[in-house]
Amino acid sequence: MKRLGLLFGLLLGTTTMMFAQGAQNIKINEVMINNTNNYLDEYGQRLPWIELVNNSFTTYNVRGMFITTDKTVLNKTMSVPDRMKRMSSIPNGFKDSEMGGKHHLLLFLNSKPEKGPHHLDVNIPQGQKIWIAIYDGNGKNLIDSVTVPAMQPNNSYARSKDGGEIWNVCNENKVTPNANNVTKQEVSKIETIKKDDPYGIWLALLSMAVVFACLLLLYFFMRLFTTVSHSVEKRKERSERFKTLIKIRNTSKKAIIMAKDGYHKKGIDKETYMAVIALALSEYAQDVHDLESGIITIKKKQSAWNAKKF
Repeated sequence: MKRLGLLFGLLLGTTTMMFAQGAQNIKINEVMINNTNNYLDEYGQRLPWIELVNNSFTTYNVRGMFITTDKTVLNKTMSVPDRMKRMSSIPNGFKDSEMGGKHHLLLFLNSKPEKGPHHLDVNIPQGQKIWIAIYDGNGKNLIDSVTVPAMQPNNSYARSKDGGEIWNVCNENKVTPNANNVTKQEVSKIETIKKDDPYGIWLALLSMAVVFACLLLLYFFMRLFTTVSHSVEKRKERSERFKTLIKIRNTSKKAIIMAKDGYHKKGIDKETYMAVIALALSEYAQDVHDLESGIITIKKKQSAWNAKKF
């Protein structure tokens, strides 16, 4: 019997912890305290409203939870019944209280519960900042709270994103009841450039700088490539010249040897002729010849004809 009681107590404690953890995912997401030209209720009236969001991916029922603007409930010595008298309860038995993951719930304030389950008699003073909070159904656990500053009509106080930590004042064009909060408008890069450089001066200068930088890099690359190519060609040319000189030297040596042999033998054989011809062809290919001045000298010559005197 004791074991059964212990098991029951453990299950009860675990269930309580699970429900408490689920309640912590319910957040106040957006509040409008002065509605003159904004969201309409089902009766065509404009009332202050509060938007809750389930910040988890699991479903949680918010029925029985409390909403209040009375800061006296923060007194820890206050009894639970007295605290509940200062708060307005979200009614049971309507389908919207079953909040799915990432879903929203809009509740009207400064209203009468008789008008429907979305209407609460939470007092919203006009023209001043207010503190608003949501309590768990036990009337003791504070789930979430926020201090809303005094704002212009039809402006709301909202988180920068659903369940986020940063709050912003949103003008009437950015109010998002029953929808995901978008309080920071994303600006494209093109729009940013248009704003920062409306005449395109800096964009033109930047484009020219990029083009000139590319041309400069191309110039240095071509210069380096040309230098390397010339160096390779020169090395190749030197190598060819060296090989040619070696051949000429070897051919000359062989021609001299053959000529000497021919002299001693009282004649020049066939190989000597071939060597001499090869040497001549080699010198012709290397453009080797005697240096001439390039000056033509004409000398007068006496003859019998030019010696006559008429």
